[in-house]
Amino acid sequence: MGGDGQGTVTQTVTKRVSYSQNWQAYDQAQIHQKELFMGLLRDLTSPIPQPEYTFGRSKLPLADMVFASALRVFSTFSLRRFTTDMKIAQEQGLIEKVPYYTTVARYMENPELTPIIKDLIAITSIALASVENDFTVDSSGLARRGS
Repeated sequence: MGGDGQGTVTQTVTKRVSYSQNWQAYDQAQIHQKELFMGLLRDLTSPIPQPEYTFGRSKLPLADMVFASALRVFSTFSLRRFTTDMKIAQEQGLIEKVPYYTTVARYMENPELTPIIKDLIAITSIALASVENDFTVDSSGLARRGS
């Protein structure tokens, strides 16, 4: 409380703003988060073209390896424990073949994937362009200033 010295007392009340929550939708989104993410990720990565190989044995599909790299980061599991997620992805028809965990590690370290990943980040940010107009640098190293 504060006053002005002339008998007027000012009282400041802090009111917590709360918003309604659709708990059923929230619960369903949380329960099915990984499977929804995997489906969206497949939709995002499937158009990635396969480079033409003319020498040696054929490589795993680049789309599958980008899918695997992104899913690995999403899962936060070690590469060995992440292999189960890849088996599930194969069973669901999201990838052709389960890559060995060291293969995923090699792809994740490949600098040629960086522009592909940056493009995918840009594509997924388009949906937010109408509501977001200021961006800052995040751990991806990407930055955008709105108008």
